[in-house]
Amino acid sequence: MNDARHSRASAILLVALVLTMLAGSVTAKPNTMEIPEGEGTSVFHPLNRNLFLQNETSMDLIYPLDSGQPPAFGFNRLTNQLLSVNSAPVEHATKFEGNLTVRLFAGLSLDGPTCRLTNPVPGTPADAQTQFTVRVLAGGAQVFENTTKRVAMEFDWTQPEEFVTSAWNVNFTLSQGDVITLDIDVEHNCVIDGQLYFDRYDTASRIELNGQMLTPELDLKVDQNSAARVEFIPGTVWGDSSIDLTVVEVAGTYNSWAETVHGNWQEEQRLSHFEDPQSMRVGEGNQSVWVWSVNGTLEPGIHMVSICMTMTDIDPNEECHVVIVHRTMVEGPPEPLAGTGFLLLLIPLATIGWLGASLRIGLLPWPAYLAMLIMAIALAVPATHLPGIEIGDTRDEAPAPAFNLLTHEGESIRLNDLLSGNDALVLGVFEVDSPNADQQRKDFLDAMDRTENVAFAQLATGDEVRAVDLDDHSGNVNGSWPILIDESEAAVASMLPSGASDAVLVIDKAGFISHWNPGALDADGLVSEVESAATGGGRTPLDLLSLVFTTGAFIPLVFFALPRKRIEPPETPQIPGAGLFGTMGAGSLGFAIISAPVALMATALRGGPWPFVEMGLAIWMVSMAIQMLRSGEVFEIRRVSSFIHEKLPDSYTAWRDIDTFTEDAHIGAWFGWIAWMIQPLLIPQTVAAPIWTGVVGIGIGIGMLVLHFLIAGLIVLILRSFSSIGGRFSVLLGRLSTGARPRLWGGATLVLALWILIYTILGPILGRLA
Repeated sequence: MNDARHSRASAILLVALVLTMLAGSVTAKPNTMEIPEGEGTSVFHPLNRNLFLQNETSMDLIYPLDSGQPPAFGFNRLTNQLLSVNSAPVEHATKFEGNLTVRLFAGLSLDGPTCRLTNPVPGTPADAQTQFTVRVLAGGAQVFENTTKRVAMEFDWTQPEEFVTSAWNVNFTLSQGDVITLDIDVEHNCVIDGQLYFDRYDTASRIELNGQMLTPELDLKVDQNSAARVEFIPGTVWGDSSIDLTVVEVAGTYNSWAETVHGNWQEEQRLSHFEDPQSMRVGEGNQSVWVWSVNGTLEPGIHMVSICMTMTDIDPNEECHVVIVHRTMVEGPPEPLAGTGFLLLLIPLATIGWLGASLRIGLLPWPAYLAMLIMAIALAVPATHLPGIEIGDTRDEAPAPAFNLLTHEGESIRLNDLLSGNDALVLGVFEVDSPNADQQRKDFLDAMDRTENVAFAQLATGDEVRAVDLDDHSGNVNGSWPILIDESEAAVASMLPSGASDAVLVIDKAGFISHWNPGALDADGLVSEVESAATGGGRTPLDLLSLVFTTGAFIPLVFFALPRKRIEPPETPQIPGAGLFGTMGAGSLGFAIISAPVALMATALRGGPWPFVEMGLAIWMVSMAIQMLRSGEVFEIRRVSSFIHEKLPDSYTAWRDIDTFTEDAHIGAWFGWIAWMIQPLLIPQTVAAPIWTGVVGIGIGIGMLVLHFLIAGLIVLILRSFSSIGGRFSVLLGRLSTGARPRLWGGATLVLALWILIYTILGPILGRLA
């Protein structure tokens, strides 16, 4: 009989266990059914949080997984006060509003019907029933007291009796350090001793808190380079130890807000998957802030961050106990004060205005107007590579600001101090507590073992950076390189092309940024970029050839180079290729008039004051454009060309007159200006940076400059050849537009020159002065 009864009890226990698991699944899993309508954060809470009876003095937040015979607290007819247990101290203050349930599991020490059979008058002192009285205190103040049902127990732990009592609409406040206390009194009138069970899956005596016990915050921060990081405050009452697992998914882009629900993403939409936080910091109210850096950059559009958390005190059979979904619209780059679209409108307007004004002087044949119109409007093609005008803006091609900053150790250090004795500087910029700070550290340590004569440093940036915020990271760096502290409002980082965001920059010996990468850059990339920084950052004079074709500068320059007369064979024999070399030489001369001062100032002044040098160059370009507009030529180009032309053999000057020589020089000079506008650091990086590295570098830098001259001369020769491809028709177009074409060129390039001047003043210069 006993075997049969135990078999029935085991079967009943198995069924009860399955039902309990199913019931736990229903109550633990939050309801995430929602149709989002816009930006914001949705938090889906679990129905219950649990404090489990752990021992005779405490409760914990660990959901028991073991089954079998549970541990127990014994009691008998003489027992009154059974237990008084406390939870762990609260780490973060909270206000609870909701329902409270105490669930106790008890049975007899000896299985049998004794209590039932010795229960003559139920509900009186003469009965053999069991009843519990429970009190719950929060921070020492009683918030709940009640009694359970009275039951004449019959079975042991194999079929325990469940005693439940609840209170509705309970309100209490917990301050940091407070505990929740559970007092349990028992009235047991049976001669057979009783037992209160705990710490087993199906006999977990506990307090259930049905209300909001989490105040999580989730945000997706996107910087100016479209790099993003996730910041998450769990907001747990008992601290992060009550979180078992956190899974973070970043996904996008979506077509509508309604699609941004938990679990809804295609594989191509998943941008990042995280679990353990990449970095942590202590935020307001001593709350921990978890941070992750999103892979790559984000495209404009709707994005979602979805977090699934499993808690230690909720049934682990559920995947997600807490779901937090943050929806946001990632905007594209901000519109500048004046974009290049406005510049593209100005060029045709200036062209049409000049053509209209020229009609008062006289009419030209329509082919001449057509050629000039194409030339001027075609300048809009290279103009698309110019930056938009924006307050404090910095181009990708920029010098490093000549900073003087305090380090974490309290020392003052300048850019030149870091570059002294080194061929390059690797500068890691990071926002305080960004995961990229440690990633940069790992990459730097790896690259340091593979490079020589390279300085490393990190710059902590943000609105207000404190030295104490960098203590942990400084301890990890352990003096391997200085950690610089940015000025207020990220003043120094804002002058970098990366802005006040995570990035790695390689700065050459002359103080120009040869390469930068958002976030971090692996050791292989660092080694490669550092090696190339000493010789131009991967650039060569051959870039001039690609520039003239890929940027669209070829078309307007071909029309500008139209011949005004046919070149006849010389009467006096010349050396072979004299005409070709003469055109190349004059073109090189014109290019040198622009590029030689640039190279000289970059070598002498380096990158610190470079925005002011660029302002001076822009003013010079404006003056040249005005001279072209007024007289069709530039005084300094005519003067230098005449001086050089006079030194040439008489037989050559009689064949190639000064006007032809000067025209070739003008073509070279204006190609130099276009190259400078589009790639302003091509000359400084390929010439000044090598010169500053040492004796061998001086030879490399001078050789680079000469090679620039030669390739520019070759480009002028190519332009002249293409402009003459029409034969007599090309000469006719050139002759008909001889006086007007250079003036129109001056008018169109004046627009470009003024644009660059205004950009330089409002962008880099104002950014530094601010």
